[in-house]
Amino acid sequence: MPTWLKRLLHVHTRPRAYAASAKRDFRQLDFLALDVELSSLQPDTGEILSIGYVPIIKGGIIPARGKHLLISDHAGVGDSAEYHGIRDCDRRLGIALRDAIMQLQHAAGDKPLIFHHARLDLEFLRRAGFRCTSNPLIDTLQLERRRLMRKPFTDGAHQLRLYQCRQRYHLPERKAHNAFTDALATAELFLAQCAYMAGGGLLTLKELVRAARL
Repeated sequence: MPTWLKRLLHVHTRPRAYAASAKRDFRQLDFLALDVELSSLQPDTGEILSIGYVPIIKGGIIPARGKHLLISDHAGVGDSAEYHGIRDCDRRLGIALRDAIMQLQHAAGDKPLIFHHARLDLEFLRRAGFRCTSNPLIDTLQLERRRLMRKPFTDGAHQLRLYQCRQRYHLPERKAHNAFTDALATAELFLAQCAYMAGGGLLTLKELVRAARL
């Protein structure tokens, strides 16, 4: 893993911004859940095809303030179309990756960012120019791995997929598959995980970041 990514996946935040919210309960904070669809899982050859994000405001998901941004300037979807349903002809409905990153940057601000499998998405977003070194990062995959490690658990990749994780919290299946839907599904999973971890008490941002650390 690149050194910059190792730093980013830990509490790599500007002390003043993080200290102001680290001890606050998650229901008092605003988050941004996000997802990207890719032409390949290899950062050296793959490209971002779409970006989806949705805000979580004081413990509530606000889908109307989220976005699904199709990207127009990529070389083509190739065989990845069977996974995300994006076609080459959909590019005419899209925007330049640079403009999409600017929109995402504005939406993110200094909010904590929620991913499912942060390593992969961050690698692509960083290469596209997204900067989030002032944002606490929380990976729902890592939160779930920590929960499962408390009992007999075979670390199979399928057990940590987004929709398998959602099933353990009895969340409804979301059949549509795109970056926005997955960002929404990640936001729902995150709140379910928080409720489970809090157990009726408080759960601070600092505790969440520590629990999601790789």
